Amino acid sequence: MLSRARLILLSGIAGAGTTTITAATAAALQAEGLRVEVIDVSEPQAPDQSVVAGISLSLGQVFAEVGADPLLAEAWTSLPAVAYLSSLTRIVAALDDASIDAVVVDAGDHRLARELVDLPAVLLRLLDAVLTPRLAMLRPSGGVGSRGDAPLFEALSAVRAAVLRMTTALAHPATTIRLVTAPEQGAADRTERAGAAFAMLGVGVDGVIVNRFPRKADGASKGAIARAEAIRVGLESRLGGVAVWSSTSKLRPVPKGRSALGPLERVAVLDAEQLTVRVGEEDFAMELPLAPAARQAATVGVQADSLVVAFDGVLRWIDLPPVLRRCIATHADRTPAGLRLTFVPDPAAWREPVVAS
Repeated sequence: MLSRARLILLSGIAGAGTTTITAATAAALQAEGLRVEVIDVSEPQAPDQSVVAGISLSLGQVFAEVGADPLLAEAWTSLPAVAYLSSLTRIVAALDDASIDAVVVDAGDHRLARELVDLPAVLLRLLDAVLTPRLAMLRPSGGVGSRGDAPLFEALSAVRAAVLRMTTALAHPATTIRLVTAPEQGAADRTERAGAAFAMLGVGVDGVIVNRFPRKADGASKGAIARAEAIRVGLESRLGGVAVWSSTSKLRPVPKGRSALGPLERVAVLDAEQLTVRVGEEDFAMELPLAPAARQAATVGVQADSLVVAFDGVLRWIDLPPVLRRCIATHADRTPAGLRLTFVPDPAAWREPVVAS
């Protein structure tokens, strides 16, 4: 089981000072008497050898079963997923450590952070598609696994269990992300969209730091300070309650008087467990709450028994409630809170019972 250390991810606009704010956040937590682990995933790291071995074993068996030549474990080390999985392995190991109160992660820019957050869910979908009864009956016929190694199904099941732990860590209520931005309108707009994307992926933003904020003591003009404050206030308004504060040359990783542990504000995310179905006279409706930036731009579709929500280049897959799994999605509407989907029973699946005469 994971210890319930707080997991705080930091991600920001390139050049906004995310690494500096990460260090300041860790220092603030330590000043509160908390035991902190700092993990930097923003720079390339040597791949975790247990991850490389797991991929070599599982995917190596897949390759062997289709007749491919054997591959050395090192052949997998350049795959981008190996770096992300290695980072997530380190994060989960830190959360497992009962001596740690908080894990602070420098997750790099928004693109890197989103890929890091989304990877476990992507891998789970792929593994669930592969782990079929037919695969369970398969025994290695040669190559990898032919000398007493675990069957392919068992190897992939072990990988799935490890990935599921990563998903649990990221989706836990004790996990939040703080965004670092600059006092510029373009940076604020990108930060707003990033916050909406993270919320859609299930990780809520509990604070935004407008770093390198101009101040009079550093020689900034009144006009520059006023413009920066207008950007900060506007961003806070659009984010709908998320704490947004300024950090100057005197670093402030959290608002004055607040604990760095957080969460700093109530975090709103797209939580599949909270989705409810409204029953009409002849149809069903389901609301998808989205962050303001995503409400007019997100799209949604249905594939098999899943909803697929898309926004800003990221996808969120959500299992449909059982009542909707034999229904047809008829249309989707935008609402002040997000999206509303309407379903009707599929007549091919829900035929009227035939009464024998």
